[in-house]
This record gives sequence, structure tokens and C-alpha cells, in this order.
Amino acid sequence: GGFFFQPPAADRGVAAAGRGGDAQQLLSEIEEVDRALEAATTPEQKAAHHARRADLLEEIAAGASSGSDRAMWLRQLADMVSAAVQAGEYPDGAERLQALVAKLSGNEGDRDLAAYVKFRQLAAEYGQRMQTAGGEAEEMAKVQDEWLDALKQYVDDYPKSPDAAEAMLQIGISEEFAGKED
Repeated sequence: GGFFFQPPAADRGVAAAGRGGDAQQLLSEIEEVDRALEAATTPEQKAAHHARRADLLEEIAAGASSGSDRAMWLRQLADMVSAAVQAGEYPDGAERLQALVAKLSGNEGDRDLAAYVKFRQLAAEYGQRMQTAGGEAEEMAKVQDEWLDALKQYVDDYPKSPDAAEAMLQIGISEEFAGKED
């Protein structure tokens, strides 16, 4: 649990009401992928299963019967991919989230959804970069500075997003620890 390492969205239940047999088939495939993911032993297998799960979630979202259902599936996709990246199991996931943000940003009606996905993409990239920093203090400080800059940009870009409050909290905590209490 926690902010950066949230359980996969699969654990939250699946709402498929109002969808036809195609969605049921996709949900069955997700269950198969989840079982395969649990049995996966190599990083490559895990990454492939996460990518397949993301494909299925995107397919379900594309066929959703309402805008709110579509948004729910895309949020589940963003949560799952971000968690997998931060767990070190889906290295390409941050790029996938970046592409989804770009796609959603092209439609003003998806601005709130784009903000949601963007925050998870930033968290995924930060977690991934901290893992690759290798504990080297200088590199970790650089990653931390870039994270804070990204959070500040996020707040500027999406000031009304619920995640803007979390971004500001993270910035504030960092400033306080740096002795910049003002």
C-alpha cells in the first residue's frame, strides 16, 4: 500500500454491467493474464503480462457504454500501469502512460482524465528513476529536483485537479525537509 505503491486495480473488483459478451470475454482474458502474472518468474514475462493487461483495459475502455465507464477503465489502466512501473515490473509503462496523456490531452472533454493519468505517469517515472539512481546520492538528488519541478509544472497545468493538492503537499514536505519553511 501507500502513495507510490498501490495494489493493482484488479483487486478492486470489476464492473461490467451494461456490456455485451465482448467485454465479458475481455474480462475473462484479464483474469487469465492476472493468473499468468502471478506465475511469471522473469522480468520479461511480468512486463509482457502487464502490457497485455493494459491492452485489454484500453480495449474495454474503448467499448465502454458511457463516458463515465470509459473514464473508470482508463483510471484503472493508469493506476495499474503506474503501480507496475513503480514495482519495477513494467519498464515501458511510463511511456505508455505518456502516450495516453497525449491522446487524452487532444480532447478538451478529457482534460480531467488527462490530469489523472499525468499524475500517475509522473509518479511512475519518479519511482522508476529512483530505482535506477542506484542509491547514488548525487543522482538521487537530481531525480528529486526533477520530480519537484514536474510537480510544480503539474500544479500549473492542472490547478483544479484533485491530484494538484497531493502535488502541492509533496512539494511542501520537500521544502520543509530542505529547511525552506517559508
